[in-house]
This record gives sequence, C-alpha cells and structure tokens, in this order.
Amino acid sequence: MLAKVVFGTVLLLTLVLAVMQTAEMKRLARRVEDLSKDRVARSDIAMLHPLRIGVTLERHCTSCHSDRKFKEAYGVGPAPLTDAVLRHPGSERLDRAQAERISAAMILTRCTACHGEEVVGELALRSRQARLAYLRHKVREVRPLFETHEVRHVLWAIETLLDEPRLNEAEAPEPAK
Repeated sequence: MLAKVVFGTVLLLTLVLAVMQTAEMKRLARRVEDLSKDRVARSDIAMLHPLRIGVTLERHCTSCHSDRKFKEAYGVGPAPLTDAVLRHPGSERLDRAQAERISAAMILTRCTACHGEEVVGELALRSRQARLAYLRHKVREVRPLFETHEVRHVLWAIETLLDEPRLNEAEAPEPAK
C-alpha cells in the first residue's frame, strides 16, 4: 500500500513538473518570437557608422567635379590618387589624412554606383579577412568590371574611411589571381 502511495505521489509530481516545464517553454517561445520582431538588419548597423563616401566628396569635390570624373580615377590607386588630391588647386588647407579620406571616397564611388553606400557599409562591418574573401569572390564574378589589383585599393579605402589601422604593404595579403 505504501508503495502505491509513493508511486502515485512521484507520478503526480512528475506530471506537475511536466506541465510547469511546458508552460515555461511556451513563455520562452513567446519571448523569442518578440525578439525576432525587433531584429536589427546588418544594413541598420552599417548606417550607425556610415563610411560617408558621398558626404566626403560633396564637402570637398562635387562643386567642380562630377561623379563620372571620380569613377574614372578609380583605377589609379591610393598613393597616386592621394598625391593628385594634394596637388589639386585649393587643397592647401588639407592635410595628408584628409587627402587620403577623399581618395578613399573616390575609390569607393565606383562600388556605390552599383551597390549603394549601405552595401559598402555592410562590407565594412566584416573582418578584414571576410572583406578580402568577399572582394576576391566579386573579382571572379564580375571581371573585367572589377580586377584583382583593385581589391587592395578597395580594402585600403574602407579601412581609411573607418580609421582602422592598416597593415604595411609587405604584410597585406596578396589578392587571389
């Protein structure tokens, strides 16, 4: 008789615990469902720290130059482009860091012509290695619009606008051929 009472009590406690666990799981599922409604997109995060490509160019360049002029300058590369910015009439008030930011924005205007600033901003959220992998993939996908040697230029431009510390040229990974 005692065994039946103990068995019945254990069975009743197990049933109560199962009901309580089910209720807790339902409550937790509702909380998770509510979280997914407030989910933030990668583009939302990118816009919290935008690269300000257009703003940089508008502030310094577009009163005289068109977007087409910037896109033509893309293949030049960071160092010659920065030197050209520093030699440009009216650039006396710019220091080298400002000239590099302008050059970086000029390099990225080609990307924004197709993808928009928010896509380039999303790329900036990735690690350097993930950016490199993505850009190498783009080279394979859209060559000759985007060439292998331009991967370094785009990486440099993103890092310059993000103010990230850059690797020395000797330490920078070579783009895939």
